[in-house]
Parts: sequence; C-alpha cells; structure tokens
Amino acid sequence: MNPDAWRGGLGGLSCYDESLEPGLALEVMERRGLNAGVFVGGDWVLVDPGVVDSIVSRYRERPDAVRLSLTQAAPGLGGILLSRQTVTDIAAGTGHAANFASVGGLLSYLPVSPQADPIAKAFCVSVPHGVRDAGRRLIPDTPEGIALVRGIIDRLGESWLGAGALALVAAVPFESREAAPPRHMELELCTGRLSSGLYGSWLRNGDECERPVLATGDAVRVIEEFARGRPDTVLTLHGVGDPLLHPGVFDVIAAARTAGVGLVHMRTDGLSEAFEPGRLLASGLDVLSVDMLAATRETYRVMAGVDRYEELKERLEAVLGGRGTVAGLPGLWVVPRITRCDEVYDEIEGFYNGWLMACCSASIDPIPAGAVLDESARIRAMPLPALARERAEREMLVVRSDGTALSRSGIVLGNLLGDSVSGVWRAAGRARSRVAA
Repeated sequence: MNPDAWRGGLGGLSCYDESLEPGLALEVMERRGLNAGVFVGGDWVLVDPGVVDSIVSRYRERPDAVRLSLTQAAPGLGGILLSRQTVTDIAAGTGHAANFASVGGLLSYLPVSPQADPIAKAFCVSVPHGVRDAGRRLIPDTPEGIALVRGIIDRLGESWLGAGALALVAAVPFESREAAPPRHMELELCTGRLSSGLYGSWLRNGDECERPVLATGDAVRVIEEFARGRPDTVLTLHGVGDPLLHPGVFDVIAAARTAGVGLVHMRTDGLSEAFEPGRLLASGLDVLSVDMLAATRETYRVMAGVDRYEELKERLEAVLGGRGTVAGLPGLWVVPRITRCDEVYDEIEGFYNGWLMACCSASIDPIPAGAVLDESARIRAMPLPALARERAEREMLVVRSDGTALSRSGIVLGNLLGDSVSGVWRAAGRARSRVAA
C-alpha cells in the first residue's frame, strides 16, 4: 500500500488502474478507430511527453505483437500504452475476474499463467534511474501532492512546461515531505493473543511484553486527531496482541470510518470469538489480514502454538463466501499472511498460490523486526532498502497500547495518553534532523 510506487498495490493493482475505466475506454477506442491509446490521469499535470513518445515508439516497432508498453517512471510522470485488444480483455474480465482484470493483473504474478517480471521485457522502456527511483507520487491529488507539484513549478518557473521527467524530479522540494503529517499509523489496542508458538515469541521479542489495554475512548481520540492530519491516512490495528481481543474494537473501527480515515486495516490471528464473518463484513474495514502462518496443520501448530488450523481455514472461507464486490473488486480485501522462515519454507509457494487465487491477495512477510532467532535459523529478515526505510520513517507512526508513540525504527517520540499526535510527530522531525546531522 505505497502510493509512491507505480505498481505493487493491494491485489497487485498499479497507479494506471486509477485512471482506467476499461468499459468507457473501449467504447472511445472503438468509436475513434484507435488501435491503441496512452492512458494517464486527468490530474497528472507533470506527464513528460518524451516518456509518452518513448512508449508509443516501442509499440510502433511491433504493433502486431505489443499489447502494452510502459516505463518505470514514478506515478504522474508517464503513462501506459494499451492496445485495443488489451483493453477489450480487461473489460471482458470486469465483474468476475476481480483485480486480475486490470493493468496490475497483466503485470503481476498469476499462478495459472506465470511470467517473467514485465520490467525485463522489451515493452518496458528504460528511463533514467532518478526518474525510476524518485520515490514520490508526483500527482496533485492530496494536500501533500498539491504542495509537492506547486513547489516543483515554483522552482522551475515557466520552464516547467517543457521540463523532462529528470528535471522535474530534481526540482522536488525536500520540505514538502518533511512537513507532512503521518500517513500511516499502526495502533496496538492490547497485548493479549490466543496464539503463541514461534510467531508469538517473535512479536514479543522473547519477553512477556504485557501492557495495559488501550481504553476505547483514548483510541478514538488518537485516531480522530490522526485523521485530521491528511485525507490519505491508513490505520492498521496490529501489535503484539490481537485487536479482536479488545472489547471495543468494532467501536474503534467505526470511529475511524466516521473520522475519515482513508483506509482501515486490521491484522488478526483469527482465533477470537469476535471473528464473526457477518460482523467483520459490516464493520467498515477495508482490509482484513489474517495470520494463517502455514499451509498445513502440523506447521501451523509450531508457528501458532495451537491446533486450530482447520478451524481458522473454515472461518476465513466463511468471510470470503460473504463478501461482495465494489466496481468489480472485493468489497473487503482479505489477505492471508505467512512469515518467511525455515519452518514454513517448503509451504510458501503452495500457500501463496492457493490463497492468491482464492482471496485475490496474499502476503509473504519477513520475520518481525527485533525478533529473537535461534542461532541455527538460516532465513532472516533482510534490511529495508534505504529509500523504503526513509519513507517509512517519514510516514509511519507506531502507537503501543500504553500510549507510547514510536517511529517506524523504534525511536520513542512521546506518549499519546498525554501528548498530541502533532506534538509527537514534531518530535519525530527533530529526531530525523539529529540523525541527518
């Protein structure tokens, strides 16, 4: 769920799916007699005509064989070329193929039709690494995006109209992100969990890690202030404990919806009695992550410390059976999750393929940061790339159930039982400045 990336969104969706309505696009292409078209968003004011020309030229080299052409340019700098047949195929799948009938579906891994990474194919035109690795969404569709684009235009003056993608990226004002409120908050409601096992010990870093349950009123107050910061906020209910064990979890979800949180995500082990399909589907959640942890009963017992794998599968399938669709996509995104480690290594491929086809999305996670591992463990979490680490530090706020607020890297910023979200985020900015110095 990174809007700064051109692909890799939930369910494999891409930034190009935001601006493509396949039925309407097909109607226009047929009426105009177009064999192909380049699609961009109506507010993509920084599109580089040179990037567009490059993908059109690649298509014209083999119009009989090229179904699409694109670059790895940051969102807002380029577009995607789709042949009419490609748009026809996407439109035909809308309504029954879910997110697989999308631009992202064409570019993503599909178990029944595996392919090499599209960026290694001839239809992906190379761009300068600065354009590829900009790490920014150059689209004025949020207050931060408006400030970013305005800053670029102010820096370049009248020359911005003819500036290429590399010059536009070079003109990105650093302060546009530095001053932005947090986009993603991970909120721990409690530390209780019905599962234990290896995964539970990782979450607790080998310690008991007991903290007070966060009062519902305090949780709501923190969420409301967080939501006021920007319109594209993401709330994840997750932590050492299972949020479904909190007595007010559904009130918290409802409050997040009322406050205007952009996306509400909950991660659970799915074992609580509160894991009721009807209530979850009506709760207002956008994304429900379930720690399935394994593909067999025996391995699940090792990972979760309980023998409830078949029960958990049935619970998850009941949720899938009750969810509807919105504009052809899942009304509730359900994401089964497995953690890459020695114990599940042989099960990962089957797990991912099966649940991806059943749910439209699945996740293979790294071992939690700070987890205490056995010396014999071969698989360990790799460090985040520098750009991703920097983005997470500038966008993510972690809140424990005792009110402690931390940066993504674990720097303590304050306590939200007494401090404000804006106050601790200013502390985060000061901490980043000290590190930079």
